[in-house]
Amino acid sequence: MDTKRLEQFVAVAQEGGFGRAARRLGISQPALTRGIALLEAELGTRLFERGPRGALVSVAGDKLLPHALSILNEASRAIAELDSSHLAAEGQVRIGVSPNFLDHAIPRAVALLAARAPQLNVQVSTGTREILAAGLMARELDAALCLIPDFLRAGQRETAELSFEPLATIILEPYVRPGHPLLGRRVTVQEVADQRWAIPFELSLSYRFASLFFRLGLTAPQQAFNSAHLPLVRQVAMQGDLVAMLPRSEAQPDVAAGRLAPLDLPDMRFDYLAGLMLRRAVAVPTPLLRIVTEALRGAVLDSA
Repeated sequence: MDTKRLEQFVAVAQEGGFGRAARRLGISQPALTRGIALLEAELGTRLFERGPRGALVSVAGDKLLPHALSILNEASRAIAELDSSHLAAEGQVRIGVSPNFLDHAIPRAVALLAARAPQLNVQVSTGTREILAAGLMARELDAALCLIPDFLRAGQRETAELSFEPLATIILEPYVRPGHPLLGRRVTVQEVADQRWAIPFELSLSYRFASLFFRLGLTAPQQAFNSAHLPLVRQVAMQGDLVAMLPRSEAQPDVAAGRLAPLDLPDMRFDYLAGLMLRRAVAVPTPLLRIVTEALRGAVLDSA
């Protein structure tokens, strides 16, 4: 049985349609249709019931799906073992990081890795959780650190292909420059609805921020500035009247130095889970990946 056809079958089952599955696989829809037809002919049974709303998995397809996933995961695990052997020989690992980890957790992790694997080349890229998840699934990353809020559910493909290990809770809250008119007293969400805001460019944070105002029947305030670069978000708040949403650990050095101050606004303290994201195919890490994940865990727990 051709694993490529099994991959096509899984894609159609997870996406619920041939068009979406073809886009995910990067092939034409007619080619995907032919591949599924060949698999059905090989198995002697119909795997999907086609309808106006897409492709529904048949009874036979429902029985095949867990076996197909298992076969593909085992194949991915074998490839991952070979990949890790190559990484060990070349001394290279690729880590994706949410912006809030760049100044604190990642320097600690690199120091830990330098002590345990001095020959290792660590390559770090940054992006939102969605970008990091895509990089893992495309095998462009070996591990990722990110924030995932409890109300955000990953897509079906992410759930099937990725695992998420919670490590610590991160608190994001509003900060302003010293002397800002809102400082010195407890303020309400209604009072900050007319402020201009600086929001880190994490898609889930922008959504959660706006939702708080919508739930209270208020118009969401202007997001005057968005960036994935947290030091820049801090600087924008320090040098103007914008209110900035920042991780507490990121803002603390500036608070201690008198450059920023937290607003007394309990309703806008958002808790997020910080955690490690990996491909499920490497659920049992090879020695090199195990060293990397241990360093990332230790760094996050130290900086939380």
